[in-house]
Amino acid sequence: MTLNMNEELLNSIRAIIKEELKPVKVSIHNMEDDINSMKGDINGLKDGFDNMKVDIDSMKGDIKSIKTLQEEDHLILKALEHKAEINKAEHDKIINNLAHLNGKITNMKNTLKSIKEDNKSIIEVLGEHEISIRTLKRRPV
Repeated sequence: MTLNMNEELLNSIRAIIKEELKPVKVSIHNMEDDINSMKGDINGLKDGFDNMKVDIDSMKGDIKSIKTLQEEDHLILKALEHKAEINKAEHDKIINNLAHLNGKITNMKNTLKSIKEDNKSIIEVLGEHEISIRTLKRRPV
């Protein structure tokens, strides 16, 4: 074979390979486009993930604040429960004292009633003595 023929054959092979590689180049180009699109999607996901991190950090702060408020509310509730127990004890003591005073008042009423009755009797006795004294005064001695 001659050099020209070899060159023609080589050029023909090159042309065939070039023609065969066109769809591969298109596929590679499509893959590059897909990869670039995926890179964009990944960057979007990264941004979304970063936003989620910020939101989670914000929620952590909110939860911490809520826990602090809940602890404060719990302490206030415990203090109020303690005060309620003290108030109940004082209330019970007052009720007990009132019952005791009512008993004393009843005793005093009974004693006063008895004194009134005794007083009536004394007045009656004094009245009888007064009559006897007057009678004796009228008699000649």
